[in-house]
Amino acid sequence: MTRITLSVLAVTAIIALSACGSSDIPAGVSDSDKETLTKAFAKADKAENPVMTCAVLAGKVSGYANRDKALAQKAMTALETCYVDVRLRYFDAILKQADKSSGCMKIYSSTQIWRMSLGSMGAEQGMDTAALDKRVADAMEPRLKGVCDDFVLEGLRGQ
Repeated sequence: MTRITLSVLAVTAIIALSACGSSDIPAGVSDSDKETLTKAFAKADKAENPVMTCAVLAGKVSGYANRDKALAQKAMTALETCYVDVRLRYFDAILKQADKSSGCMKIYSSTQIWRMSLGSMGAEQGMDTAALDKRVADAMEPRLKGVCDDFVLEGLRGQ
């Protein structure tokens, strides 16, 4: 193969990999919020709780609320992505890495932390945490049935 062909193949591979890496990040999110979401997804993939990384987005929503509605909405989209999609990825990583008992307890306890921190901060700015919690619970239900006790799923549902 010629150098040009190899160069074209390398560039094509880089573009393809870049596109795959950002598929979980919604359109319209600012570049800095994309970076925060990328960090949060990376932590989640390693079963490291990304709630503090996501808290940066909650702070942005609050900070922009009275100054710039467009930026606040972009940050809210990123926060909702953290609240649902990053959390789901984190829970999946927990289930893969931990034994049944400790994994289920980790999911249950972290749910309370996410709800009290990100959920309460987002709710103050109009985030529909009940609807988002339902999305998380609905997505996790088939993964938790027969693996965790019922109280874990009930906790995800806010019961």
